[in-house]
Parts: sequence; C-alpha cells; structure tokens
Amino acid sequence: MKRIRPFRLAVCLLMGAGAILSSCTSDEPTPLPKPNLPGRQGVVIINQGNAYTSLPGSLDYVDFQHDTKQQGVFAQANGGNSLGMSPQNGIAYGSNLYIAVYGDNLVRVIDRTTFRQKATISISQPEAVYAGAGSVYVADNTGYVTRFDTLSWSKQASVAVGPNPAALAGANGLLYVSISDGYNSSGGYANGFRVVRLDPRTLQKRDEIKVGMNPGELCADANGTVYVVCRGDYGATPSRIWWIRSDGAAHDYCDGTHIATHGYDLVVVNSVTDWTTYQTKINSALYHNRMMISAQPARKDYFSAYPGSVTRVQINPASGEIFMCGDTSATGYAQKGYVFRYDWTGRVKEQINTGIHPFGLIFLFEHRPTNGSLFPPLLSMRIKPIRQAGARDGDARRAVQTALPHRRR
Repeated sequence: MKRIRPFRLAVCLLMGAGAILSSCTSDEPTPLPKPNLPGRQGVVIINQGNAYTSLPGSLDYVDFQHDTKQQGVFAQANGGNSLGMSPQNGIAYGSNLYIAVYGDNLVRVIDRTTFRQKATISISQPEAVYAGAGSVYVADNTGYVTRFDTLSWSKQASVAVGPNPAALAGANGLLYVSISDGYNSSGGYANGFRVVRLDPRTLQKRDEIKVGMNPGELCADANGTVYVVCRGDYGATPSRIWWIRSDGAAHDYCDGTHIATHGYDLVVVNSVTDWTTYQTKINSALYHNRMMISAQPARKDYFSAYPGSVTRVQINPASGEIFMCGDTSATGYAQKGYVFRYDWTGRVKEQINTGIHPFGLIFLFEHRPTNGSLFPPLLSMRIKPIRQAGARDGDARRAVQTALPHRRR
C-alpha cells in the first residue's frame, strides 16, 4: 500500500525560512498591526481526500481581510472539476499556485487570485514542490528532482537523487532534498538516511548529509539551519528531529513528528500513536535558536489544545500565527477535518472546518514579483519572534498522528 508523505513542507520553507526577525526581551508577545498589503491575504487549505475510498482532494480558502471562508474553491472555479487524487503539498510563487497531485501524476498550475487552472505539468507521482530563481522544482516518488520554467512550464533539467524523496527546502543558496526510501520498510529504509543538497541553477549534487531513519519534512530558520523530521519506522524507532548547519554538520536534536519555523524560532509537535489501540500521546515545544541551537526548549507544552489527529503545522509568515491541520481522530482521515488557528502564545483563536483530511496550507499574504532568489523577499523587521506568555493548560490535549504507517490516504 502507498503511505502518506507528510509534506508541506515546501510552504513552511519558502515562507518561513526567509523571515529575519528581531528579538524580544519579554516572553509576552507583541501584537502586530494588520499588514497593509496588496492582493489576497489569506490561506489556501489543501484537503487530501481519501484515495482508498475514491474521495478526491479539494481546496478551501480563508480570507483574512474579510473574515470569510469558502470550501471547494478549485471545483467552483473550474466547472466542478476536482483537484485530483492525493494532493501532497503546494506553494505560491509569482501569480500562481503550484500543487503536486500524486494520484493524477501532475502538478496543477492555478491562478492565485481566481483559482482557475492555467496549466498542468505532467510528472510521475509528484511528492513535493518548491520554487525560486524563476523555476519550479518537483521531487517525485520515482527518485528524481526536476526543474521547470515558470513561464513555459517546460522541463529544464532533472537529476536522480535517491529512492522516494519526500520533501524539498531552500536554504543557504542550495536546494535540500530528504531521501526517505520510504517504500522499503522491510529493508529498514536502508537507502535513505540522508539529505541531498543540490545547486538550484544546475541541479548538480553538492553533497549528501547523513541523518536519521526515514527523513521527511524539512524547515529552515533565519540562521540557515535546516531541520528534518526523521520519521523512524512508526514503531520501535521513534520519530526524531535532526538539525543541519549551513556547513553540512548534522546531529540528532529532539523528539518530534511535525515542525515549523518562524525567524529563529522552531515549533515542534511530537505525537506517538500505539497503532494496536489507536491511542496517541502528544507534547510540544518551542525552541529559540537565535544565537545557537538551544539544547533545551524555551517552552514546553506550547499549545492549549489540539485537533483529534494532527497532519501538519505551519506558521503564517506575515503574522506569526500558528496553524495546525487535523482530522477528528487518528482514524478520521476519510472524514471532514479542521484547522486550528493559534495566537503567538499557543492559545486557540479559531477552529476552521475543512474538507476531507486537511494536509497542508499555502499562505497568500502579498502578490510579489519573483526576485531571482531561492528565497522570497525578507519580511519587515518589525515582526517579532514567537513567544509564550506562560504554561498551557493540558486538559484539552488530544491524540495526534499524521497517518497509519506506510499508507497514503
């Protein structure tokens, strides 16, 4: 059976890694004025659907400016056509959205304002997308990373990277690719255990960095440190977060199944599910890594409540608000889910109802021309780091886990 590729990561990296944030002397967060930016200001929610029950994916949209919510916006804008089977992740770049649709063997190019489809890019089993320097990069499950032009959507170059690449990220002028070997559970994922770094201009391999078992999600902070979720074997070998410095040094860091960065801050959510009982234990932490990689978290038990089962954590780069996608339970992946929206202290501000199995987010906070960099333009220096005001109440915490082992829904 196919297994889930937790990836959003692309959005987390594109939007989160480029922000340079100033420090606070207080743990109390400083409220920010609403940004006065042109174009849409909101978030696109990617619902993965459920391929096993023939439920296609969909897109929802939350408008921050007008406080409105729309479900099924892709189908509405495209004559009722569905997004496709098993969309993995997406990214906003230039005037378009690029969404990898694994089950349909393509990347959809969608106008970010009207949600109308402009084109499709044919590629076998796309897992992850990233964009920069006038190109879109796609990692596919057959073991390749391919670069496409963003004007003609034509193929520019392709390189073999290893079995089952799971995520892409940009940092330090390089393209990072996590190599999971995720379909080789019987062989202990032996051909994974690494992150490949590519030159984004030529796709030539710079080096390979050894990390833990079954690497997936990637995030970078403002120092250029890249974090990777090494998912283990969903059993005896637990999921761990590793860090990779810009010089290529790497080390095991902490327990974790989901990560997100904002400036110098790293948010970690860790969920461990007993798949014989479907009971899940969860904890979370906030790390401040401005001057160095902190050995201890600045805050533990960061969030006040959780969805029934967490599928992704991402941070709005324009506000610092944290968003957490989730299902109603660990077995609720064929049902409609929701997204929790948190303030900077980890308290829930809003619960957003979504389509089936919400799996990732694309923040639309400004329409900007591309600048030739692998990163988006830097955000305003007025944005503050994420801080927490105090200990969180643990009564509302619930079980979280991305998916049943070795399955793509």
